[in-house]
Amino acid sequence: MHKLKPNEQINRLSGAVKDMDCLSRQALSEIVAITDLLLHWMESPECYHHIDKVADALNLISYRAQETIDNVGREAESVGCEYIDHDRERRHAAAHQYKMGRGEHA
Repeated sequence: MHKLKPNEQINRLSGAVKDMDCLSRQALSEIVAITDLLLHWMESPECYHHIDKVADALNLISYRAQETIDNVGREAESVGCEYIDHDRERRHAAAHQYKMGRGEHA
């Protein structure tokens, strides 16, 4: 992105921020709606006759959250502004080394 003129950089960054705002607002609104419905439903004994539906709703929340993390990350990366969690990377590398030392494959 450094080869772009300053105005082009600003426009590209602005577009990425707007896309991330849209992606996150949509997904997080869906997560809030599902969570609110689920919590309300859990106040009814009927809910516990269909615990598989609760599990499905929780899986959907998890999927949508991970999808949003991935989408927002791609948008940030596309303009060179991705967040890197160095602590997490070190933990992942240590776990990988541990597994490799024990003959396990990651």
